[in-house]
Amino acid sequence: MLIGLTLPSVIRSGSVNALLLQTGYAFIITLAMLLIRMFIVFFKRRSIAVERYKATLKPGKKRRYEMLLSAEECLIICLSGMRGIVSLAIAIALPATIAGGAAFPYRNEIIFISTVVVIITIVGQGALLPPLIKRMKRRQSVASHSV
Repeated sequence: MLIGLTLPSVIRSGSVNALLLQTGYAFIITLAMLLIRMFIVFFKRRSIAVERYKATLKPGKKRRYEMLLSAEECLIICLSGMRGIVSLAIAIALPATIAGGAAFPYRNEIIFISTVVVIITIVGQGALLPPLIKRMKRRQSVASHSV
């Protein structure tokens, strides 16, 4: 509800060029967020594989084979992460003015960029997940039938 009340005034206060630039920043932030998330998930996958290897070297140690994720499962985890709603809530909670009555610097820009990041992640990632999951299920069913 606050987004619907705040965003129109933020858009009215900015020029078209500034909004386009901020939209570009939002795309860059979203891409960076996804790449960092992918790096973390795939790095964790690697560390699990190392632990699996170490477990095979130590006799009597319980092995954790079921924890090793496929690359597609890692990609699904990356795409189904948080959407930035907390960042947007923090941006909207920024005060309109600071001590002395001056406007909070770049408040409208922060709110706009946060909103665009949330929209990109909801729409973009949300659109990618169903086809990716269907593709993964098809591969799993083909693999299970061929065994």
